Amino acid sequence: MSIEKTKYKLEEKETMEDAWNNFIEWEQKSRDTITVKKVYIDIVRDLIAGILLHQLIYWHLPSKKADTKLCVQKNGEYWLAKLRSDWWDEIRITERQYDRAINILKDMYIIETQLFKFNGLPTIHIKINKDVLLGLLNGDKPRSRRKDKQNKDNQDKENQDSQRGKRESHKGQNGNYTKCKTGITQSVIPLYKQRLPAETTEQILSKESICNSQGVAECEPRNEIQQTNNELNGNTSGSLTDSPRRIKKINNDAVPQSTQLRNQTVKSKPKKTFAECPVEFEPYLEIWESYTGRVFRGMTETYEKAWKTIQKIVRGKFFNKKRTPSVDPSWHGYKLTIEDYKLSLKNFSIMRNNADYYPKSKKNIEAISLKTFFYNPFSPGDNTKSYFISCLEGKPRLLAPQLNDPNPIGTDYVIEACKEKFSWDLSNGGRPTAIKCVARLSKFYEENKHRIIQYDYFYGTIYKQVDELLEMLDRNQSYDYPAQPMYLHGDLTYNKLLPEHLKYVGSLEN
Repeated sequence: MSIEKTKYKLEEKETMEDAWNNFIEWEQKSRDTITVKKVYIDIVRDLIAGILLHQLIYWHLPSKKADTKLCVQKNGEYWLAKLRSDWWDEIRITERQYDRAINILKDMYIIETQLFKFNGLPTIHIKINKDVLLGLLNGDKPRSRRKDKQNKDNQDKENQDSQRGKRESHKGQNGNYTKCKTGITQSVIPLYKQRLPAETTEQILSKESICNSQGVAECEPRNEIQQTNNELNGNTSGSLTDSPRRIKKINNDAVPQSTQLRNQTVKSKPKKTFAECPVEFEPYLEIWESYTGRVFRGMTETYEKAWKTIQKIVRGKFFNKKRTPSVDPSWHGYKLTIEDYKLSLKNFSIMRNNADYYPKSKKNIEAISLKTFFYNPFSPGDNTKSYFISCLEGKPRLLAPQLNDPNPIGTDYVIEACKEKFSWDLSNGGRPTAIKCVARLSKFYEENKHRIIQYDYFYGTIYKQVDELLEMLDRNQSYDYPAQPMYLHGDLTYNKLLPEHLKYVGSLEN
């Protein structure tokens, strides 16, 4: 719903006294209100969270036809599926306010949330914990999910500390800890696991490899450490049996290949550079940007290909039998001029941006490259003329005659309101749908205005009629049957759905 359409507007040439009297009359008759029970605000101790809780309860209440207004069923339970942005239309809560309020309700165990798919998109679904809500209304003390988790973590930590303090036994020479006089567990690292200098470690690894290759059953780590200590103390009589080169080679074989690759220096690839567009072709790129909206951001590969394509066409080297065999031979050797370039792009932008012109299925004009524009066929059935040639040889061609639009203001409002509420884009080829909607809607209210309570005040303008129609579609849609643009002018809407909705809200007499 457009906010501007719902605000009170002053009439031109109206005195302040008359304006205030009209405002009082409008205020008394206006139904654009939000009603909230104060007890819900008292429960959560927060205004926004209380308003949100009230609206959630509204959706969980029975309707005239069923026990609940909810339609989405997951895991055997009914859930409410709404986006964060939907709550502004209902209760004027912003997305940030909703995030804060929903966390308050979740922390108090009042609601549960789960992520399910709705209309093909992952959407947060909400369900009220009825037992918790009724208990709070009955005077139960509120709980906090965050505090409960914190208390549980503290209790788990105390239990771990208690179990650690009860351990009396200790592991001996084969263990990793021993108990000191103070009762504190102290880590003990066996001698053969202690860290040695890098050079000594290489020698040990190399000797172990040699021993294994020679079939020796076991190399004693203690003797190896003794030999290492002798070498560190200056006693070199007990040297290893292999040469340093042999030791290094064996050690490299023992290290995994992935580790060796990480140790090698990685040479970064040189950054690819692209040539700058010559001055004589820059006007062509500027004209392309002005008509298509596609902006070249720096010297990139797309930028270089674009100006090189222009260069070939200006010099007559683009359209030929070898490069463009599908193009009419009469264009072979054609040299591009600024005048032809502007004319073709102008017609091209009209065809692509206007829903009344051919082709009916529009592609994003910003996604088309310069080479595509000059070479690719305009449509699958026209294989001899590219975008450029088609737009240069002929003027933009209108589609089938459009419907007569007796109320263009109402049609524009339908397009605007549908885009805001349902994200439907009726501006590109969908205007006939909006025209039919206004015609059916006006006819329905005109034929039934004698049955509609206070018709002039509530439904006297096309804006209010459209808003009521979209509200009806929103309330009647479900996960299995989402609202569709066809309902804007379908027989089912005006013969059944809209009359039932007006009776439900108390605006239509039987």
